[in-house]
Amino acid sequence: RVAAGSGAVGSTAPRAAAFDGGHLYWDTSSEIKRLAEGGTPTSLVEEGRGDAAIAVDDAHVYYASGMRMRSGIPQLLRVPVTGGEPEMVLEDFGSTHFVLSGDWR
Repeated sequence: RVAAGSGAVGSTAPRAAAFDGGHLYWDTSSEIKRLAEGGTPTSLVEEGRGDAAIAVDDAHVYYASGMRMRSGIPQLLRVPVTGGEPEMVLEDFGSTHFVLSGDWR
């Protein structure tokens, strides 16, 4: 639970969110963020360009990028749940609609 007006989410409304039982992860279209209950938000990816699709497993946060940009190439990326460098999982998959589900490792 995030208290209304706490500033935890920031000024940009989340486009997508996922919860792993201990942390909330969300995509603001410019960042991928993480928040523990009662904690302070941490930016996992500062230039995420997320496209309203996000999922989490025990090791990674998965997100889509480039799908809403006319000149963008659709990409599925992942970043460790503790932060780090994004890693490409899939590129130019030719569809603008998909569901993040299952084990992508």
